[in-house]
Amino acid sequence: MLVMRAPASSTTRRTVLALGTAAAAQPWLGTAPARPRTDSGEPDEPGITELRRRTSDGSLDAERLTGHYLERIERLDPLLHLVIEVNPDALREALRLDARRRSRGPLHGMPLLLKDMLETADRMHTTAGSLPPTWRRRIWAV
Repeated sequence: MLVMRAPASSTTRRTVLALGTAAAAQPWLGTAPARPRTDSGEPDEPGITELRRRTSDGSLDAERLTGHYLERIERLDPLLHLVIEVNPDALREALRLDARRRSRGPLHGMPLLLKDMLETADRMHTTAGSLPPTWRRRIWAV
């Protein structure tokens, strides 16, 4: 016996729910400014292009910029808990880069935050993508 069924509808409950959610969220998408603004209308934190312009014209140096971000980490990290370690030589390195005066590329003198899985050529304690020995013992003991 041959039973004929109506073709399955391409509109499913999941599709309707997804479209409804997207439509409901749409008014909020794109309404926030790309950068937080101060009362003066200026960006709260300048982008890399602006920082490069300021370091190139001499109105900003690596030491001052690094000091600004070290202070910001000190102020905000107790609330956010994002930074595991700060390079103990950050200001010394900034001074060295300022003394050099010749840019070695677009990130010359720019402070950076790195994941601890990236190996660095300084005194930072990184995992280089592997678990530290103390974590290994805990995991293997399970």
